[in-house]
Amino acid sequence: RHIEIKSGFAGLKGGGNETFLQLNIPRLSRQLKLVNPYATNACFINASVQLFRMTGYTHFILGLKTFQENQKISKALCDIFTGKENSVKSLRTLMAHFTKKQYYDDNSQQDSVEFLEDLEVAIYDEIGLTSIRDDHWGSEELTRHFSGNEEGRCFNGHMPVAMNQEFLFLKLRLNDANSEVTFQQLIDLHFSSNMDIEPVKCSNCCQCSKKTPPSVRTFSGDCKKKPAIEKCVFTMLPKFLFSQIIRWDNSGKKNEQFVQIDKEGFIFDSYNYQPIAIISHEGSSKDSGHYITHRKNENDEWILCNDYQITRSSLDEANSKNNYVILFQRVDIVIPLDSLVQDMELIENKESD
Repeated sequence: RHIEIKSGFAGLKGGGNETFLQLNIPRLSRQLKLVNPYATNACFINASVQLFRMTGYTHFILGLKTFQENQKISKALCDIFTGKENSVKSLRTLMAHFTKKQYYDDNSQQDSVEFLEDLEVAIYDEIGLTSIRDDHWGSEELTRHFSGNEEGRCFNGHMPVAMNQEFLFLKLRLNDANSEVTFQQLIDLHFSSNMDIEPVKCSNCCQCSKKTPPSVRTFSGDCKKKPAIEKCVFTMLPKFLFSQIIRWDNSGKKNEQFVQIDKEGFIFDSYNYQPIAIISHEGSSKDSGHYITHRKNENDEWILCNDYQITRSSLDEANSKNNYVILFQRVDIVIPLDSLVQDMELIENKESD
């Protein structure tokens, strides 16, 4: 296994083996048929709501008997989840007001990842429970080593400082658009210890101020950029893992590489993450085209949510060149010790060869 887990990470107590789909939520509507009136471009919100329905926030929101004045977004979601409302019009207006992003409410197509990030922040702002937030946020430590020596120091002997950062979305890069790739391979690539990155400066050596305009910064001597590699290490694993496949480059060109997501998901250490919802984007630009969601229903079966149309589907149908956002749920499992020993022996034998 190519993934490293730091010992002592937080956020795994009380995980249990139950899945969110088995929780007793009698008020939850079986199907969310959300309208997308002509020229309103509501599909990016409809798809986001279908995926957000599968998170741990839903159980708490539906458990609220009354909503405070400052919980309007939570109430709007509750009305949608319980079938009282089949339009996201009120939700998008509230989100535009909360985020100060008026384009959420001007009938334009927007990015579902941006909306989901803002929605999670808004719900947490209203309910304020850190324990629920911790179920959805992870953290990773990013280290950068300069090339040319085993310790990874710069030529003046400085060791790059490790950075620990929280994330809601685990963002994964694609590689060759002409070949198929599995989600596990994207994970392995992200946590590979020899991932090349752009040349970087040593922060201890460089004399340039952060306020120095890029046009006049020095790129020679101690300020010269040097080849480096980076390595990511998980420091906290969430119960619900949002993942984004980065399909657009800086120029806006879409990478249509086929990504295969297995029903077993993938394994981090002794914890298995299984897919429960997938947003796909059909079209060349994330600000246009069409968003749909494949997700599991209460019977653990995959369905396709295409605005007001809800049809039976499968994980195979969600695997495509368009899958964009994947929501995984952690299922705590125990890997037999003899299996781990065999894996270590295979790795050692391969390295000796």
